[in-house]
Amino acid sequence: MKLLAFDLDGTLLSDTHEILDTTLKSIKTIEERGWHWCIVTGRSFESSQPILNQYQLNCEMILNSGHHWVSKDKTTQSMHPMDPKTLTHVLHLLQAYDYHISIHTDRGKLAFGDLNQYFDEHMAITLKKRQGVMKGLENATLFNKEHFIKNTTSIDTVDDIFKMGAQVLKIDARNFDDLKRDESLVHLNQIPNIQIHSSYEAFLEISDISVNKGITLDAYRKMLGVDLADTYIFGDSLNDLEMFEMFPNSIAMKNSHPAILEKAKWVTASNNEHGISKAIDQYIIKES
Repeated sequence: MKLLAFDLDGTLLSDTHEILDTTLKSIKTIEERGWHWCIVTGRSFESSQPILNQYQLNCEMILNSGHHWVSKDKTTQSMHPMDPKTLTHVLHLLQAYDYHISIHTDRGKLAFGDLNQYFDEHMAITLKKRQGVMKGLENATLFNKEHFIKNTTSIDTVDDIFKMGAQVLKIDARNFDDLKRDESLVHLNQIPNIQIHSSYEAFLEISDISVNKGITLDAYRKMLGVDLADTYIFGDSLNDLEMFEMFPNSIAMKNSHPAILEKAKWVTASNNEHGISKAIDQYIIKES
C-alpha cells in the first residue's frame, strides 16, 4: 500500500489553476490500485474544497500548512491554532507595517475593514506579482471576487477574533514595500512559537510552530499504517520544505524553489508540463 501526497499551487495545479487531464488520469490509477492520496497545502478548506468539487475528487486534506487536517467525510482530525497572546502580537505588528492580511480560522477567513476594499487590494497585489497578466484566471477561487470573499468575515480589531471565538490556524500577509517588509521581519523573527514560510518575496505565511505539513502528513501516514518508504510527496515551494526533509521519496516540480530542488530525491517536469503524471509513471508505478 502506498500514500501519495500533493501540494496544490505550483504542483497539482497548473499556472491556470487547473488539474491537467493527465494528472486526473494518474489519480484514477492511484485509486484503482487501492493506494491512498491526499492534498497537503497552505490553502484553507474554503479555497481548496471548490477545486476538488470541480473535478469530483475526494481525499484527505491537510490544510493551512499542516495546521488543519480534514478527513474525506469533512471531519476535522486535528487543529493547531495560534495562541491568543502570540496572535495579538503578530497581527498588531503586521498592521503597523501596512500588510495586506488574511486570517484563516476554523470559522472561515477574517479580514480587517471593508471586504470590497480587501478584495481590490488583493487583486492589485496579485496583478503586481503576475506583472499584470491574469492568463484566464478570473474565475479561479483566488481571483474571482465571489469566491474570494465567500465565507470571509470583516473585523475591525484583533479583539473581534476573540469575541467570536475563532481559532486562528494561519495568517497570510503580503507587502511589496521592501523596507517595511525587511524591518518587520526583524521583529517577527523575535517572536517565539511561530514559523514563517514565504513562497515568494512579498508573501509571508505565519502559523504556530508546533506542526507543519511534514508532521501532520506523518501522523496521517502512521494512521494508515503506510511505511515511510511507500510514501511519496510532491511539492514546489518553501512551505513544503519540512516534508522534503522528513520523507525520503520526495519529488520536486521543475518550477520549484531552489531549496526544494536541492532537497528532492527526484525532479519531474513542471506543473504545466504533466510533471505529476510523468513522475508517477517513472518513479512509482515502474518501481512497484
